[in-house]
Amino acid sequence: MPDSDTINGTITDLENSILKEMKSNKNITVKELSIVTNKSIRSINRAILSLKNKKIIERVGPNKTGYWKTLI
Repeated sequence: MPDSDTINGTITDLENSILKEMKSNKNITVKELSIVTNKSIRSINRAILSLKNKKIIERVGPNKTGYWKTLI
């Protein structure tokens, strides 16, 4: 069974969880997201890439000192 979709059927449960975490902590790291969601770092990176491609999130600034900006 595929992940259930939300927001007009465009994002998965994992993407939704990541988005929620990013809204509550714009400085959250991929490693922290991995721990919170109990998913691999590779899965988190894949979901983040998907969210970026869908124009739902964007990274502002460099990797080390930047932050996540949610666009919805």
